[in-house]
Amino acid sequence: AVIRLIDDGVFDYLFVLETWYVDHAVRRLDPRVIATTDVPPGPSLPSGYRPGGIMLLGSPQSRSWLRGDPVVSGEHAVTIPTYYGRLTGVYLPPSLTPLEVEAILQTVADSDVILGDVNVRFEGLTLQYGVPGPSSCLDVFHR
Repeated sequence: AVIRLIDDGVFDYLFVLETWYVDHAVRRLDPRVIATTDVPPGPSLPSGYRPGGIMLLGSPQSRSWLRGDPVVSGEHAVTIPTYYGRLTGVYLPPSLTPLEVEAILQTVADSDVILGDVNVRFEGLTLQYGVPGPSSCLDVFHR
């Protein structure tokens, strides 16, 4: 169903987060796949999944907007340089320490747009439930 959003021209680029690397070797052969994060080292979970995963899908036309190769920052970020700026998708799982979050954000600091799942609740957002936090990671974003 997600692929149809690309095929039907609804989106030019689509970051899919928490792919869990299921059938990763086969899925990355799809011509719509522009980049994926690295598969984490070590064995899979008993279910066959691996934690995390980002896959960037794109339309054929969107590939012509790339101004270089995608940059993959380990398991947590994919950046593409386009004619319209640098676009980064991130997945920052709640298991990361504030120092790890800060290090990952520093690797993508030159991006024009950063989007994704950062697992932090910010203050003042109307469509967010719960209190802001965790405070240690929220402090990283405030800095």
